[in-house]
Amino acid sequence: MSVAWVLFSTPVATLNSRRVEFLGAVLNAPVFVTGLTETELNVVRARALATLHPEETKMQHELTKALNEVRGVAATERALLERCEMRDDQERTLATCP
Repeated sequence: MSVAWVLFSTPVATLNSRRVEFLGAVLNAPVFVTGLTETELNVVRARALATLHPEETKMQHELTKALNEVRGVAATERALLERCEMRDDQERTLATCP
């Protein structure tokens, strides 16, 4: 019986306490203990998180997307300042470098 089969073959509402304990042990175990590769264990953890906590998973995905967009804006700002040979001073006003 594979870990993935145990995780996804039974509806979450019908999991008994022993299976929940087993799943918790597998999901928190080091890779070498599970018999899975690191990639396989990461996939199982991600699927378990999405299955058990769908709203939180969706929110985390949206926040990560927003954070990546903000990082992109900051990188663009730095590139423009460098290209135009300008600096960003303390008051957030742009000035040419002396």
